[in-house]
Amino acid sequence: MKRTLVLAMFSIVLALPLFAQEMSSQQKEVWQMEETYWRDVKGFDEAHYMTLWHDKFLGWPRDQKTPIGKVALGEAVHRKFQRKGTLDYEFLSKTVGVTGNVGITQYAVKSSFTGTDGQKTSSSSRITHTWLKTDEGWKIVGGMSASFEPDGHTW
Repeated sequence: MKRTLVLAMFSIVLALPLFAQEMSSQQKEVWQMEETYWRDVKGFDEAHYMTLWHDKFLGWPRDQKTPIGKVALGEAVHRKFQRKGTLDYEFLSKTVGVTGNVGITQYAVKSSFTGTDGQKTSSSSRITHTWLKTDEGWKIVGGMSASFEPDGHTW
């Protein structure tokens, strides 16, 4: 218990600079796209949500066994957006990098869904999106999400 508390406090201290960092105008522009992404998810706006994705998208959502493209993503999104209820979310940390016409967002988010039957589920995720600036604006060309386990190891 004491170790967990120390790790949690250490993680918070390390995350503070991420929230405090001053972003460039390009970083703000890319982060605004993530905000749009989450507004679309919260509002179950499937039509607009799908406009955020590049046709050549390749990614690995946490609920998929293998990486998927835009068509499979659209099918999964359609099923998820059929649910009825309320979605809330909170960003736990974030960072944004931009090089030329490529932006990368990496963040942790906690989301909670309450169905119309009152049943509540929640999860925390680590998400990476790679955004490509196109003639039509910023589009997600790559991404990956995983369960948020701050004290877990990958090896």
